[in-house]
Amino acid sequence: AEGVDRSRTLIAAAHSRHAGSGCEFHVAEAAGLPFADGSFDAVRIDRSLQHIAEPGRIVLEMARVARRGAVVLCAEPDWGTFLIGGRHSAVSERIQHNWIRSFQNPWIGRELSSLLVDAGVGGIRQEVLWLPTHGFAESDLLFEIDATARDLSAELPEAFTWLEAFRRGVAYAGVLMLICWGRKH
Repeated sequence: AEGVDRSRTLIAAAHSRHAGSGCEFHVAEAAGLPFADGSFDAVRIDRSLQHIAEPGRIVLEMARVARRGAVVLCAEPDWGTFLIGGRHSAVSERIQHNWIRSFQNPWIGRELSSLLVDAGVGGIRQEVLWLPTHGFAESDLLFEIDATARDLSAELPEAFTWLEAFRRGVAYAGVLMLICWGRKH
């Protein structure tokens, strides 16, 4: 097994965590994988395309390093499905909007099947998972609700009142995660 990330810190952590496992890890850009054409029986990317300027280029590169018949899999959230629980208000809508807009490709989840087809991957299948959070601490950890509300408070001072009500209430949030895969032609 091989792993790639552009972060030296994450690659160092992977080396440390998986020492002696036979896995290899490389610092590299997803748009230029350091592997020959047709090197792998399976290729996967998980929660990265949402941050990358040209996701189609990355999926093409994944297909390049996959052998004919290899599985090519992408797993990404679709931030267009993001919700914050509780009473709907202008503040909650703006917090959702600002969070969604913090991603380079917020609607990437719904684009995965098309990207795979464009890269020469067929027999497309997909699975959708609802990823909920429960309570304020978990919701804030995963979705930075506190920071987003505080950033918004300069424009909408009522964001502080909303944040306290969300913190004290039955706080939850969630997003759909799409997992899409097929086999390289």
